[in-house]
Amino acid sequence: RPGQGARFKIYLPAVQENIGDLNPVKVCAEPCAGAEVILLVEDQELLRHLVGELLRSWGYTVLEASNGNEALSISKGQKGPIGLMVTDVEMPEMSGPELARHLSPLRPEMKVLFMSGYTMETFGQDGMSQAGTEFLQKPFTATALLSRLKDLLGAGPPNG
Repeated sequence: RPGQGARFKIYLPAVQENIGDLNPVKVCAEPCAGAEVILLVEDQELLRHLVGELLRSWGYTVLEASNGNEALSISKGQKGPIGLMVTDVEMPEMSGPELARHLSPLRPEMKVLFMSGYTMETFGQDGMSQAGTEFLQKPFTATALLSRLKDLLGAGPPNG
């Protein structure tokens, strides 16, 4: 209608079965207390933002980088320890395993969580099966991410 805007009608199919609780799932029953600094390296901006926000909601301090060179620069500028690097495996310029090899002598305390849309077998070992490393296949759930964090960092934030 001119001057009145558009009107839309949306028809959704009726559902006969119980669809369960529609409340969002809380990963933490109480405020989480992750104290570690996490270096998040992901070339896909949206995914980097989402994972960064999730980590922050669990109480972690997150340093974000869009590529390996930026991550190296951030790491060199970070005065305190970095407990964990969460990095994509396949990125332009420098792969996640390559980045881990560069940072290992500078940050021996840092554990590494590799993430990729490919399976770990696709890449072979390539430094991704050393002590202090874990692999998480994309897409992943918040619960799966939290589980890997706990595996690498110890108790980490409490879960719900």
